[in-house]
Formats: sequence, C-alpha cells, structure tokens
Amino acid sequence: MLFHDTILYNLRYGNINAPDNKVMEAARMADIEQAILGMPKQWDTQVGERGLKLSGEVHVTGVTFRYSL
Repeated sequence: MLFHDTILYNLRYGNINAPDNKVMEAARMADIEQAILGMPKQWDTQVGERGLKLSGEVHVTGVTFRYSL
C-alpha cells in the first residue's frame, strides 16, 4: 500500500524521524534510487491514490526497505 503523498514520505514511513539523507541512502542501498530520479518530480513525485502508480517490483522493494531505516 502506498499513501497518497510523496515518494520521500512513503519511504520515510518506516522511521518517520529519519532525515532525508538517510531515506535517500536507504533508496540507494535498495537499488531504487535511479527509478526515483527518473520520476517526474523525483523524491517529490506524488504516489498512491491519485498520484503515480508504481510497478509491483518498485512498490514491493519500497515497502521492504521502508522498514530498514
């Protein structure tokens, strides 16, 4: 499940107090940073209900690494 918010917000959800640089580092470690940088507004791209729909692979990877922050 993705919240109707930004990519950055959704990835931070596992540790809401994580600073941006830690969230971005986790994305690099999960090998999804390039996919994020290719999105319309990168980290500020809206996803979820009315935003961009992500493929299952990126979605599952994001959910998986969200809890490792």
